[in-house]
Amino acid sequence: MEKSHLIDLIRAFREEKQVVALVAPAIAGQFKAPLAQIMGAIKQVGFHQVIEVAKGADVTTANETAEFEEKMAEGQPFMTTSCCPSFTTSVYKHMPELAKYVSHTKTPMAYTAEIARKLYPDAVLVFVGPCLAKRHEAFLDVNTDYMLSFEELAALMNAADIDIAQCEPVEVDPTIHCSSRGYPVSGGVAGAIIQRLDGKLPIVPVTINGITKSTIREMKGFVKNCPGNMVEVMACEEGCVNGCGVINNPKVAARLVGDLAKNKK
Repeated sequence: MEKSHLIDLIRAFREEKQVVALVAPAIAGQFKAPLAQIMGAIKQVGFHQVIEVAKGADVTTANETAEFEEKMAEGQPFMTTSCCPSFTTSVYKHMPELAKYVSHTKTPMAYTAEIARKLYPDAVLVFVGPCLAKRHEAFLDVNTDYMLSFEELAALMNAADIDIAQCEPVEVDPTIHCSSRGYPVSGGVAGAIIQRLDGKLPIVPVTINGITKSTIREMKGFVKNCPGNMVEVMACEEGCVNGCGVINNPKVAARLVGDLAKNKK
């Protein structure tokens, strides 16, 4: 059963605690406004600081690329991504034979929370994302205090009568690689790793776009015969832009996120 942290968050605002939002890259496809303005609106809700989880995705890309190179050098036939907690949980529940092929790299949320905790050791860290599984991950993460879904964020904005179009933009972190903002679209994680490898190692990506009974059977078969060496798995069709806590059409959201990942304004 889903447990909302809305009351806890509002209490933190009222107690004037330092509250920092860790915003998943899928946010770029949820509102009809530039990312910088969306982040400005989030700050206006009451957050002291807003950090893109794409910053942690940069770390995930680097570590997962290094792990992929290591696994291939060891002769492992393929490796799967580990960003989607619904997928990693389903492996241990329904596909244990696949467990040894799953990357040990942490998720972008985990790395971003580590970065934020060092910068703001006494702050309340709130992950803002599209997914119920990420709420569970946030509950288990030692650095993340609360989780807010995009639906809940939109409700807070409506309650505060915030017009995103009128909000002052927040500077978007120029150090983040644009491919890290493409993580929430199916194929985005593998695409970021391909860019990072830059042709140094042959990579044949396989995309599992949504976990179903059929794709579970397909993935079980990879143990004997995988058509590629890098398997990216998203529990939701289209990727995180189609998570259960989103507020925009996933196809529209995918296009908006894709444009940002290509560094389009």
